[in-house]
Amino acid sequence: LYFIGGGGGGRCGPERDKEKRRTQKIMSLFTVLVCADVYGSKVNLAIPFPGVPTIPELKHTVEKVFDQEASFLKPPGYPSLEIKVSRIQIYDDTYLKWMDLVNSSQLHTYDQLYVFQPQSPWHVDLQKDLPAPRPPSAPIPVSGYGAHGGVHHPPASPYGQQQPHHHQPPPPAYPASSPYGHNAPPTFASPGGGSGYGHHAQPHQPPYYQSHGNDQPTGAAAMARERPNIPKDQKVQSVFRDIDVQQKSWIDVSDLERGFRSRGIDFSSATVQELFSKGDLNRDGRIDWGEWVQWADLYPNTLEVMYYRGKETMDEEQLSRDRAATQDAIERNRQREAELRRQLEDLNHEYNQLTNQLSDYENRGRESANRRNLLEQQERDLLEQEIKLERQKDQLRASQYRFQEVAQTFDGAAMGQGSPRRAKQDQLHQFR
Repeated sequence: LYFIGGGGGGRCGPERDKEKRRTQKIMSLFTVLVCADVYGSKVNLAIPFPGVPTIPELKHTVEKVFDQEASFLKPPGYPSLEIKVSRIQIYDDTYLKWMDLVNSSQLHTYDQLYVFQPQSPWHVDLQKDLPAPRPPSAPIPVSGYGAHGGVHHPPASPYGQQQPHHHQPPPPAYPASSPYGHNAPPTFASPGGGSGYGHHAQPHQPPYYQSHGNDQPTGAAAMARERPNIPKDQKVQSVFRDIDVQQKSWIDVSDLERGFRSRGIDFSSATVQELFSKGDLNRDGRIDWGEWVQWADLYPNTLEVMYYRGKETMDEEQLSRDRAATQDAIERNRQREAELRRQLEDLNHEYNQLTNQLSDYENRGRESANRRNLLEQQERDLLEQEIKLERQKDQLRASQYRFQEVAQTFDGAAMGQGSPRRAKQDQLHQFR
């Protein structure tokens, strides 16, 4: 990340020395550069942490530090400004663009962050260039930000063991105007892009160089300016760890040759042996950590190329793995989609069959209901006829009973009077 170095701020004498000691102490910690709008101006602060902070820790610390900074910068007549972080973006050196910060694994020391705040009448994110970073106006109690306080010195060994040597490079100087010294590269515009503000802002274009006639850097100088200013001890440790794949705490000539080859550095075997001999001071066929530090002092440009090529190679390998994983996921999704489509077709076919069966059952049910209604009506008619017939029989039996009574009465009267009908009946009886 690159910025134009500013002036010394007018400090001189003991105050300047005190500021220099304080900034050198900050440089020895895990420092991130955080820019935010404060009363209409962009303020870019170097905020130190004992180690890589979590996202909640980072937000809490940024709000606390910028609240203190706002109290120093408050213009007369303005209300007190309370800084609230709504979103954080980080400038990615690999992709050369602003990206949302969502995980602490994205953080590296001296990464440039930009803080978006909720929009209000007293705050609007304006499109301006980011100023050079500086320490906060008030001292920061770094011990309160992590598990341990004070200045954190990098380990003497890339694996944390205390292996004393006298070749550890000192922390880089940190002038108050810029962490990159007096030759700080130009600034780049703040995130957001276009004319949008706040949450609707789009990431800005990659860093650009300001034109100063024909003094643009070229060749190795341009390459150096295009890369972040990583502390040398971090590069030394990182390259040693990468080459020492078996974590033996030493490397041999085959490890060194493999390290060059994996980074695309096509040295001949004789050159690799020459470089290895420069590092193998005691001629035991190994380069241990102390010898490696001295070797890095002898070949700083080689170390630089090994570090950044290794980082680019790892990034490319990670991108390749991510791309392969994405392609596999897409293929699995396509296969799953085809399977789901087949299942959907089967379900639709089954649904249509069941719908037809249901319609057939409904038709049969209606026909059965109609037949049942017809039979019930016929049964009611039959029952009514049966009841009517029985009533007629009752009437007939009653009539017969009355007739017999009348006939008996008549016959009794006729017998007493010598009825010819009675004589006739007697004749019929005798004939039979």
